[in-house]
Formats: sequence, C-alpha cells, structure tokens
Amino acid sequence: MHGSTQNEHFLSMKLRPDFSEEADLLLESDYVYFELGAKNAQGPVAVHSFMPEFRDLPAACVWHRLPADVDVLALARLLPRMEAYHKKLSVSFLRLYTPFPVASAVEKLLQEARFQRRVETGYRFKVTPPAVPSGLRFHPVCTASDWKQKTDLQALDNKQADGHAVSATRYVAMEREKTRSGKLHFYLCYDGLSCIGSVGWMELGTLVRFKNLYIHSTFRRQRYATRVVSGLIEMAAARQMHTIGCFALDGEAGEGIYKGLQFDPVVKQIEWMKTLD
Repeated sequence: MHGSTQNEHFLSMKLRPDFSEEADLLLESDYVYFELGAKNAQGPVAVHSFMPEFRDLPAACVWHRLPADVDVLALARLLPRMEAYHKKLSVSFLRLYTPFPVASAVEKLLQEARFQRRVETGYRFKVTPPAVPSGLRFHPVCTASDWKQKTDLQALDNKQADGHAVSATRYVAMEREKTRSGKLHFYLCYDGLSCIGSVGWMELGTLVRFKNLYIHSTFRRQRYATRVVSGLIEMAAARQMHTIGCFALDGEAGEGIYKGLQFDPVVKQIEWMKTLD
C-alpha cells in the first residue's frame, strides 16, 4: 500500500489545474450528497453525516470535509473517539474522506490504523450535445411503483453503485430518503421497452453531478453506460447547464467510460474504510 503513493502522486500531476473552480464544485457535490437526509454535525476536524435508519450502509455514515492540512496529532487523538462513537451508534465500520494527495504522516496514521484506501478521480465535461444521440429514454423515479422497479432492477447484485456489498432494498430506500430534499433526482433508463439501468442527477449552480450510475447485469459490456452518460449530457444541454461531472474509482470500469467520452480529470480524493471489531 505504501508503494503506490508515488505513482498516485504522479497521476495527480496530470489533473487539469485550469479547472480548479469546477474541481471544488465536484468535491462539494459529494459532500452535499452525504449530507442529504442526514444528521450533520461539525466535529473538530470533519463533518459527520449520519442517517440512523440506514446505519448498516457505508453511504449513510461518513466523515468528510477534512481540510487538506488536517493536523495529524489531532486526527490521531480523534480516531479512537470516532471508533467508540460508531460502536455506540451500532455502526460496524468507520468511513472517512481525505483530499488527495494527503500528508504522508496522515496516510501513515490511517494505514497503521488498518484503514483500506481507495482513490477516486473527479471528471468534468463541458456540455456540448453529443454528435450521436444516445437513443435512450429517461423516466423520472417518482411513484412507489417507480421505486419498486428501481429496487427490483438492482436486487440481484451484491454490490451497489458505490462499490460496497449491501442490500439493494436498503440502498434504494436510502436513495429515496435523500431525494426528499428535492436536490437529488433519479431516472430509470430505457432502451425501447427495456429498463437497462438507473442514474441520479444533482445540480450545483451550472454543474450537473450524476450519481449512482447503475446498469443491470443483463445489459453490461454493451456500451450502455456510455449511452446513459451521453443521454445525461443531452439533458444537461437542453437545460442549459455548462458542465457535467462525476467521480470514479481509479482502475475500475467507470474510468475508461469517462476518458472515452473526453471527460477531463480535475480532482482526486481518498476514501478510507475500516471494519470495526
């Protein structure tokens, strides 16, 4: 794990520095997503966003908004308290996000505390209508029947859109709770009569942030994810939005999709996850 740091620092040098404002908006979109429908509390070094009814889901219990210059000694003192607090809440994990790159002392502290580390890259695209229409139809998820269809669509997978192994019923119920704010919307994606997937949509200023892109297993490896993103770009253009963006785990399938669509990598962050004894 230590040996990968130098390579990832090299990758971070390829980020587009001229998009710093959009990079900040992308990071903010993640923070806003965590805070939707949650109890949010500012701690000494981070914000804790917690949805008590979904305490079993990593997406519903997150520490975030850590500053890039977080004090390692303060974090070292807080980690045992954070673990004890999660156990008191009957939460079996500790999940937090840091900027990338993070100070080597902070990285060493978290690695020695047995956190697993995943790097995510934020991508952006200046909205221009695609040359080839996606040919897909986007149906807003509004009614109980729509939400049931979304749940059934995702029910056979043991991993959900954030890459964690959780129940589809629980995960979609959490998504539905987050939509009650009016800031997050979901769509079922159709090719003809076939529902091939779903995706979330948030707006921050003139940025569209799409979240939780899901393609049913029957339709994977057929370029449907690319077509869904193209369809979102079409929607963004129709609504006169300037930019569209997302995050993708480094080295996973989404990375190739966004690079193939000429999205620019503009920012990185690190997810740290630990299972509590």
